[in-house]
Amino acid sequence: MLNLIGFGKCSKYYLYILGTVVIKAVKDVIFGFSDIDQRNKEDFQIIKPIPLFCQHNLLQNLFRYLGLFAGGFIFLKIKQKNIQSNKEKEKKRETANKEGLNHDIELIYTDVKLGKVKVNEVIIIAVIMCVYYELRKLLYLMNFFFIDFWTFNVVFMMLFMHRFYKIEFYNFQKCSLYFIVITNTLLLVINTVIPQKRMDDKNEFDLYDDTLGNASYSIFFLITFICLSLILSYARVKIKLLTETKFISNYTIIIFIGICGIIMTIIEIIFSECFECHLETMNETFKTLCFVNNTKNETYHDEIKTFFDKFGTLSGLDVFINILLILSYPVICFFEMLCELLIIYYLNPIYMLVRDNIYNFCLRIIFVLLRANSDIADYITPRFFILESAEIFAILGYCVYLQLFELKFCSLNQNLDKNIIDRGQKESVLIPLDIIQETESESEKNGVNDDDSFSKDNNDINSSFQ
Repeated sequence: MLNLIGFGKCSKYYLYILGTVVIKAVKDVIFGFSDIDQRNKEDFQIIKPIPLFCQHNLLQNLFRYLGLFAGGFIFLKIKQKNIQSNKEKEKKRETANKEGLNHDIELIYTDVKLGKVKVNEVIIIAVIMCVYYELRKLLYLMNFFFIDFWTFNVVFMMLFMHRFYKIEFYNFQKCSLYFIVITNTLLLVINTVIPQKRMDDKNEFDLYDDTLGNASYSIFFLITFICLSLILSYARVKIKLLTETKFISNYTIIIFIGICGIIMTIIEIIFSECFECHLETMNETFKTLCFVNNTKNETYHDEIKTFFDKFGTLSGLDVFINILLILSYPVICFFEMLCELLIIYYLNPIYMLVRDNIYNFCLRIIFVLLRANSDIADYITPRFFILESAEIFAILGYCVYLQLFELKFCSLNQNLDKNIIDRGQKESVLIPLDIIQETESESEKNGVNDDDSFSKDNNDINSSFQ
């Protein structure tokens, strides 16, 4: 039997992928499985009754961005302190050795001080990330998650990586990414048209027809998801450029995301509290955005005053749970964001797509396992297997792209990293030996010694530069 598939090596930096998957999974288990389904939200909450903090969407956002700002600021200060300590050590070495390369090393520390151009770039990235998070969350709350065709992320990521890094994708990389896009797009389309048992055997377009009045209106939301994929891919590749080539600290980027997010969330809170939800006249789609009832029986998307009014009526265990969630949520969000940026920095933005598929695959299994003694039959459906199959196909495709699986047929393994290195080593060894042997034989014939030939070569090189 032919050996058609081989196995490559794992990098230690893959631990960042595992870390962010674990952190995101823990967050979803505690605060609700928001990336699975928003319908009947109470069914997806592990802690019941639903804690007060988990009922306020914008308040969660505010604490999330406060956590990003505070965490980024603290870690940046620690980094600055370490940099200053390293500079002092380098100065001591410089006094001991005037020939040292200390000035070159100091260039690494310029990431702490941002120039005007760098600040503008970081602000643009921060705004894009915040817009993506907020719009995506709103679309998921409105139950449009099934037309989030994430395969566009793959396409846009390839385009931006080629645009900014001039990367030419090899055949095995193209095959793997085409495989992911084609198989997963097909499965995601099938997923939207099959009936769903929990929704009276209606498919997604039937539900959109009921809520929007016409299923074709969902095209607008599909286009919105595509645009979000575009700006997210651009932002991730730009983060790679800023941190790798302009030495911008990951903590600086997190701080700016926190600042932009705080400003955006405050605007959302003001807007939300100014407009009451009149459920009797609202479209069914937008009713899902209104789930906070105040003491006057008025409904809003969120109202901070209502949170404090209800928090004052809590007692005992409920107070402890809500305080614990309020304190832990910013910390979890900060380390989740930090792991994402470390993946981009130490690996590349395409690894974020790998993270997303592993996360979604594990999340559905965790969700089902937590309901093993209740309504598990409602969730082990053809739709579940289709979505899990899509994640598996994507993970297999990425394993080929990342050279964890090596395809040894149709010359697909010709441009694997290890084979390119092997060819380079052979050329660097064999070619100089041949040249040396020919040079020595000619020198012996002509009676030219090595010193003369060396000086002649140097003169030729110098004249060529002149």
